[in-house]
Amino acid sequence: MHTIANVGIPMLMVHMPVLLIALLPVVYVETWWIERRSNKPEFKLMLPVFIANLVSTLVGVPLTWLALVAIQLASSGGGRLRNPIYEVTLQSPWLIPDEKNLDWKVPIAALVLCPVFFAISALIECRILRTPLRNVGIERSSRIVWTANAITYALIAAFWLATLAFALK
Repeated sequence: MHTIANVGIPMLMVHMPVLLIALLPVVYVETWWIERRSNKPEFKLMLPVFIANLVSTLVGVPLTWLALVAIQLASSGGGRLRNPIYEVTLQSPWLIPDEKNLDWKVPIAALVLCPVFFAISALIECRILRTPLRNVGIERSSRIVWTANAITYALIAAFWLATLAFALK
């Protein structure tokens, strides 16, 4: 960790393993939710929901993170700031080196990124699931998919909150 900490922490490298480990449980929960709200059989939803989540995780999240890093660099978010909470929030895509405080900064940065990753994931998944959910209409299917993503991202955020609570003990 020492070598990485000298250049900072690209939070994609921290967040992505969590998203990949959570992928199958997320697919299960989202399929369960969508099946109950759309009256589509679970066996017809599992593969499209898996594909939608795979694309949002492997394409949407990394591209969003790259855009956030570009915004961070353009807004001079790469230097030290006086307020550590403001610093970790502004620098959430790529934390600057600070080995003494990484235990609490990493989960806070991940929590800051969660709403952005949630929004891009929901947008991508709505688009991909539009065809399998055509029987419920675009507006209703969008609400269903956004809610399914809200549920699973709330669980991911709960993981980061637990990580933060453990770090602050």
